[in-house]
Amino acid sequence: MDSLKERLFNYLSAHKSVNKDKWFPKGDLETLAKSAGFLGDNAGRRLRELVEDNFIETRPKGKSQEYRSNF
Repeated sequence: MDSLKERLFNYLSAHKSVNKDKWFPKGDLETLAKSAGFLGDNAGRRLRELVEDNFIETRPKGKSQEYRSNF
């Protein structure tokens, strides 16, 4: 995994251990990526890769998506 992918996965996993039912909007995760110096679009791509690799799950929320860790 690249550093943004790891950062997103670690963030979602850490929060899942505290609250298993918590879902995070894509916009919040893009903001997290931007605060680390990455582009928001890159966060979307890394999140899709994590879903494809079954590390996280996603569900639709209005016109966007929400994410949470599978671990």
